[in-house]
Amino acid sequence: MDTTKYVAELIGTFAFALAILIIVDWLGTKNHITLAVAIGAALAVVIWVVLNFGGDAHLNSAFTVGKIYSEFNQPGQLAHYIVYLGAQMVGAAAAFYVHDALRK
Repeated sequence: MDTTKYVAELIGTFAFALAILIIVDWLGTKNHITLAVAIGAALAVVIWVVLNFGGDAHLNSAFTVGKIYSEFNQPGQLAHYIVYLGAQMVGAAAAFYVHDALRK
């Protein structure tokens, strides 16, 4: 099993979730356009980096669940996407804890 994709997914989800948390802290929620552009720019950068490291750049559990549903009849894909979901959950949880530690 090639773990590069899963590590890239974990690090990418961590970076994107941490970026969202920091952007919301820094910009607040008053200017929605600026907030959306900043988060969109962070997403574009993270996707570009993750794709260059060999990941699929899902970065979102909803997208991964959609892929599970669309490729349900293909053998071997379920285990692949379950590991992706695990990597996303670990990355997002780690981003929350790092953000929480930075705020103290």
